[in-house]
Amino acid sequence: MLRLLLDEDLPRSLVPRLRAEGCDIEDARSVGLRGKSDDEILAYGTDQLRTILTADVGFANILRFRSEVTTASSSYGFQTKSRSTL
Repeated sequence: MLRLLLDEDLPRSLVPRLRAEGCDIEDARSVGLRGKSDDEILAYGTDQLRTILTADVGFANILRFRSEVTTASSSYGFQTKSRSTL
């Protein structure tokens, strides 16, 4: 099952739609991440083994996040490495 974390810059309406498609998705706002830094969101996503779904171009900075991010796609979603591989 695809495990996702929806960043706060995307509409909450995506949550039920993606759940209906079989995704295990959490909304950053619903887990206490509203207004948190990219680093905090990344740490949560990594700890929870979730792919972060975002439109935040800050996450596209591969120089800043290169050791944590394994794949990227137009800065809309990326998969984090598990803490044990960092």
